[in-house]
Amino acid sequence: GVAMFLLVSVFGALQPHRSFAHSLLAGVAFSASVYMISQTAVPYFAIGFATHLLLDLLNRKGEQLLYPLKNTYCLGVCSSSGVVNDILFAFGLVATLFLLYMSPTVQGLITKAMDMMHSMGV
Repeated sequence: GVAMFLLVSVFGALQPHRSFAHSLLAGVAFSASVYMISQTAVPYFAIGFATHLLLDLLNRKGEQLLYPLKNTYCLGVCSSSGVVNDILFAFGLVATLFLLYMSPTVQGLITKAMDMMHSMGV
């Protein structure tokens, strides 16, 4: 799951902004990778991703929602730059990382790693 998330992230980073990473296809790929990491976190992630796409539709820059099709969509109501945008991004990132960290899967991995370190005398 983590490897898939990283691969999808790298692929998205190599594409033009607001193309793959702002598409329904990316939402499915990211949600599938989160599902492999934590089934309890995936609804929250999927809702957050969908909300991100919907909010980005309000700004003046088009999104390729149906990537790989070249059509872009936007409503042109507001701008996507500024302090509020940065604060919302930071909050979403911290919330996502917290949910992943608190997931039973990640907590189990941490416990196993701590037990292994303890048994090695570290």
